[in-house]
Amino acid sequence: MRIRRTALFTKSDGSTISEFHFRRVLRETVTPLFPDGLTVLSGLGQFKDSSGRIIREGARLVILLYPLDAADASQNYRRDSGGL
Repeated sequence: MRIRRTALFTKSDGSTISEFHFRRVLRETVTPLFPDGLTVLSGLGQFKDSSGRIIREGARLVILLYPLDAADASQNYRRDSGGL
């Protein structure tokens, strides 16, 4: 059995995550926990803030597929990354 997990990377202020910073997070944090591979999708999102203004932002979605026995690594990653 395999588990699929997605993690959305955005910044709360609507600014763009730099390519350098994102690649560093992948290299130093995500890849060591999930060495069998991952997929990264870039996209655009939007939401309405408390004043009713539409905020548009860039985002990256990371898709992880891993065996069920790697679930502990995933739970540790979510805990250490603030719930991603």
